[in-house]
Amino acid sequence: TGSSETPDEYVMASTNVFGKDAGNIRKVIQQVTPGKKVELAITEYNINYNWRPHDPRQATHKGAVWMASTLNHLIKADVDIALTWHSRSGGTFGMLSRENEIRPVARLFYLCNRYVKSEYVWSNSNSKDVECLGFIQPGNHIGIMLINKGSSSKKVKVSMLNMPELPKALFEGNAEVYSIGPDGWQKCGGNMTGGVMQVPMQGHEVKLIVAKIPGK
Repeated sequence: TGSSETPDEYVMASTNVFGKDAGNIRKVIQQVTPGKKVELAITEYNINYNWRPHDPRQATHKGAVWMASTLNHLIKADVDIALTWHSRSGGTFGMLSRENEIRPVARLFYLCNRYVKSEYVWSNSNSKDVECLGFIQPGNHIGIMLINKGSSSKKVKVSMLNMPELPKALFEGNAEVYSIGPDGWQKCGGNMTGGVMQVPMQGHEVKLIVAKIPGK
């Protein structure tokens, strides 16, 4: 958008446009160069392209939730590279503030590059506000990214099928849960045993649930 007054609901509901546009470009490329692998890269994407005034959401947890959803749609549209503008900024753009404060989008990028940059598995949600992306790095870890784009809290039931066997931890979680939301950046334990989890999510929150595959 070009206005910091655009409602959150509209901003969050529009993230799928990036995936649709990338998918259409991919179709054109396949028509022009059939059978040839051509990498697609999106070099800049923000909630708001206007810096007069800067959109405060870009530097908060809402910016991280928006970016997580955008990355989800880009990944599912087979985009190879997604860059961001930019590393350090005096405004609301960038991973760091001018005072080197680590912003929520930086935390998200770190987690995505460490865990989500893997192979992707089929995943779907029956809620218009909640998105999910399942991923696996064979021989290393499995996980799922949950994105609550809505403003209200939700209890998300996660069911994972045909997943690798994990330790049956009775007293300690076998997974790590990373959260970026209204309460900031948090890390806690979780349990993926059986492939079913009840995950409480606040409004405008993204969570990554990651479990290490045993023996590796």
